[in-house]
Amino acid sequence: MSTDTPASPYPQSHALVIAISKYENPLMAPLGEVEDNARALAKVLAGPPHNFHVRTLLGPNKENILEALSTLTSSNPFDRVLVTFAGHALLIVDRYGNEQAFLALPDTNAEDETTALPLNELLGFWLRTQAKHVAFVVDAPVSASGLGITHTFTPDADPTDLVSWRAGQVLSAGANGRAITPILLSALETPDGKVGDAEVFTFSDLGVYVQQRLEAEFEGKYAPVFGHLPGSQDGDMVFYIPPEGVRRGLSTTTEGALAANASAPTLIGRRTAVLDKGASAEIQKRVADAEAEAKASEQAQDWRKLLGWLSRLVSRR
Repeated sequence: MSTDTPASPYPQSHALVIAISKYENPLMAPLGEVEDNARALAKVLAGPPHNFHVRTLLGPNKENILEALSTLTSSNPFDRVLVTFAGHALLIVDRYGNEQAFLALPDTNAEDETTALPLNELLGFWLRTQAKHVAFVVDAPVSASGLGITHTFTPDADPTDLVSWRAGQVLSAGANGRAITPILLSALETPDGKVGDAEVFTFSDLGVYVQQRLEAEFEGKYAPVFGHLPGSQDGDMVFYIPPEGVRRGLSTTTEGALAANASAPTLIGRRTAVLDKGASAEIQKRVADAEAEAKASEQAQDWRKLLGWLSRLVSRR
């Protein structure tokens, strides 16, 4: 285990940890250790090697949550923001078959979704902030369609490369809703960020780890889901880069990946297997598009700075 201080690619890291365990409506059962788990998660995120500035909301109302999100919209362009929610959720299916998810609040009426917080209001925060990487953990029974996930995997690249592109990501307990916060804790609370042979350095790594843990323990009964939100540029939130660098190989074939993880074909095996099934060309196109967009944005900012300087120069004369 390394005793060096791991590096972070972000100037600032912010986390909002939300948990609700008790509800006024008798149709929604108390959730036991949800708030205790939230306190433990907040402590892990605030400490090394993650070093987030953490705000914890236990049993908040809608206004509390929206106010906390509002304060994070001013995050800097190279920051990361992690938002977690643990509690009950409501799922409404409209006449067209579209799923709409709502997060239950302490005073929510289980038969009236207007008394809950629309999940879109929570996830929509990522488009309102300037932060480079925004990730959500929804520890509630919400499916991939309810989350609006567009795609799952990002290129199997060094985390320093993944920081170059913006990312809006989400991980949820899935439609069946087995609690995932305890698994998050097991993945993140170790000093060097590793659980056995699994290297949990990015948000995608975390999603794979949670999926595989539940699949192994409950024989596929529970299926957590994770992926990118609309507008994401295929970046990936990095939890940290260890001093010795990321030892995860960059194998381009499934066989190479499985050989590197013969005892436990976890992260590389899952990622490269997807790439080998024809996703590579599509991913490379998205990466190229994201790079072109980022370059155009940087050039536009340079022009704005130049025009501003010229304007000030003319005004002085």
